Amino acid sequence: MAEKPAFSVIIPFYNDSDHIEGALSSVAAQTVERDQVEVIVIDDCSDDQESERLLRIADTSEVDTRVVHQNTNKGPGHARNCGFRESRGKWVSFLDADDRLYPHKLKDQAEALKKSGADAVISDYDQKANRQIRHTVAYSWALQEGESFSPALAIRCGIQLGATLMKRETVEELGGFRTMRLGQDKDLFLRSVISGHKWVYHPGQVSEYTIRDESISSGELNYLKKVSRKPILLLAHKNLVRYNRLDAASSKVLADKLAIEARRWAAYGFWECADDRYRRAKQLDPDVQIRAKPFFRICSNFFGFLTAEKMRYYINQLTGRS
Repeated sequence: MAEKPAFSVIIPFYNDSDHIEGALSSVAAQTVERDQVEVIVIDDCSDDQESERLLRIADTSEVDTRVVHQNTNKGPGHARNCGFRESRGKWVSFLDADDRLYPHKLKDQAEALKKSGADAVISDYDQKANRQIRHTVAYSWALQEGESFSPALAIRCGIQLGATLMKRETVEELGGFRTMRLGQDKDLFLRSVISGHKWVYHPGQVSEYTIRDESISSGELNYLKKVSRKPILLLAHKNLVRYNRLDAASSKVLADKLAIEARRWAAYGFWECADDRYRRAKQLDPDVQIRAKPFFRICSNFFGFLTAEKMRYYINQLTGRS
């Protein structure tokens, strides 16, 4: 039997043959030996033409690439779990079909894991839109090299899977991704940190994340509706209690995030969800403040959160503002 590769790169794929070649090329360009890398592409029941094109592209890849087809579309979380089961690497990197790894990514992050003895590593990344780098997401404002994420910081920060590298055991202990349609990456990150895994920061951009209008996470209302089925922040709260890690810092940050989410729901007139999130925020931190213009903050303090948000909603409806 062939020797196991050091790295497994897992890519969920759905009707995205225009971009997958770039993703595979970015893996082939890594500064580690190519025989140390395997790529598992999970075709999440794409159209026949897209599946055929994917196979042709994979056949010409310069790195060991296997394509696994699924008979039904079950979303990226399920696809990543399927890819993980098929993988053999010591270290696991998850990459979306329209994103890219920078050449030093695998080598640098593996060295960071060896040096720190951590369970996972996260680095900075570039956000790209309309073929241009628009923004660099960095964690250096909060962490120095080799420092690890606390639950409070993990709740506060976003995450992009292409900028992470995990030990195989870490993914196994978590049971992989929950099969929610959206937010599986943030959910896994929070579950991991809260349960006690050590996630360290290694500075420098290691990947490129593409924002597309038609991407699954691009629509605000669509995101809210789908995330509401398995609300990430509420699941995080449950795990903080379960692992006895609900301290003052995590309570404050979680309350702030819930208050923000409450206003997002209110902006679309979902009053029950908005009220629920705000009440939970107040239970965690009675001093939590909504992020709003002074007039609406005063209204919220005087009339109550929900009344103030209804005022804002109907004013925006009348004036044509979203």
